[in-house]
Amino acid sequence: MLSLSRSLNEELRLSGSEQIKVAAIMPWAVDTPWWLHAANYSGHVPRMTAMDDPELVVQAIVHACVNPKEETPVGWNANASNLSRHNLS
Repeated sequence: MLSLSRSLNEELRLSGSEQIKVAAIMPWAVDTPWWLHAANYSGHVPRMTAMDDPELVVQAIVHACVNPKEETPVGWNANASNLSRHNLS
């Protein structure tokens, strides 16, 4: 996903378009009904621990519409993962 958004931003930059911005919203596991409907052959409900509230993702999307950044991690897990990724680079 990051490579796609970076490629789109680069193509837009090279074409001279400054009106269109691509913002990658990067949430961790979000507490949505998806977990109840996910394919699961064990008979148990799949569930991630420490899931974020969907409202955090909604707020990040709305914020990105007004103030787009190339990458926006959402929630403390995503922020920690993003920091560790940058520290390893």
